[in-house]
Amino acid sequence: MPDMMDWLTRHWATILIFGGGGFSAVASLIVWWRASGEREKRRVGYWPIMILVGAVVSGVGALWAGLDQDRVLDYLSGGDSYGIFVPIPVTGKSVQFLFMQQGTTPFYDVLAEAIDATKRRKLMDEKGLTSENLRSRQSMSAVEWEQMLEVNRETATTLNIGNMGPGASRMGVLEFPIPQDDDQRYDFAMWARNGFVSEVLLMHRNSDRWVWAWRVERTLPEVNKGKPRKLDEQIQPGFPPDKLTWVN
Repeated sequence: MPDMMDWLTRHWATILIFGGGGFSAVASLIVWWRASGEREKRRVGYWPIMILVGAVVSGVGALWAGLDQDRVLDYLSGGDSYGIFVPIPVTGKSVQFLFMQQGTTPFYDVLAEAIDATKRRKLMDEKGLTSENLRSRQSMSAVEWEQMLEVNRETATTLNIGNMGPGASRMGVLEFPIPQDDDQRYDFAMWARNGFVSEVLLMHRNSDRWVWAWRVERTLPEVNKGKPRKLDEQIQPGFPPDKLTWVN
């Protein structure tokens, strides 16, 4: 329903053309039917029928033009395409990530930030930069700001991915050491021509292998009254349900 309302909002001119043509055609038929004269003679006139057919044809053409315009705009902007970071443990010391494009239109001008959320949380706890401590004060000191920047430098990586065609993938865009803990969380932020997309990736060591789950959401352009819209979610078999903590 939100997508339909968005389409109607962007194509109000098309709807007016369609509605105006249909209204005029119906009015012409009513006038023709109520016109004075013999009924048989009125039936001979085909002009009202031709007006109706013309209105229907023009209305269909207007809607078709609106759909074609949507396709062109989607292709130029990226439409609803997005990307996913998928982990691939390739060695005993590191884990690489495969970046996959999802959608039928290209994913343009992609700039991503990858955050080791588990390591960030540990470093912030060690420095006393917990959310509770920060909320209890109105502002942060210069030392705390410097500590925050240091944490960001140690846990965040910026990636310039560029353009990705439909169905394209790219190996080895990112590499992190194998997590020491049994549970690991990575946060990804992706800016592109068509808006902002975020991904949460959860990894769990299950016996001698890793299993993972991810969720991708679109934040911009805003939908659902400002709430993120879930685009994709996948949970591997064997991932513990109690570990699905999407909120950090």
